[in-house]
Amino acid sequence: MIAWMPRSHDTAEALLERVRKEYRELPTLNLTFAQACGLWQLEPCECKAVLDRLIAEGVLKRTAEGLFVNDARQLA
Repeated sequence: MIAWMPRSHDTAEALLERVRKEYRELPTLNLTFAQACGLWQLEPCECKAVLDRLIAEGVLKRTAEGLFVNDARQLA
């Protein structure tokens, strides 16, 4: 369980699933932190929590350039 709740009616788990789905449906999606905040209309602290959680789960990874991308191990 994560310690924050998004400001909308979505639950934290629903938000996480929405982001997972975006990356599943668009496997070449690569976003900067600012782009991710804008795409999902999240405050920076919310977005950081989501991205950190998905990195911890192995869904995403952060490149040396700072982009958040699908972790290729999850695509196989």
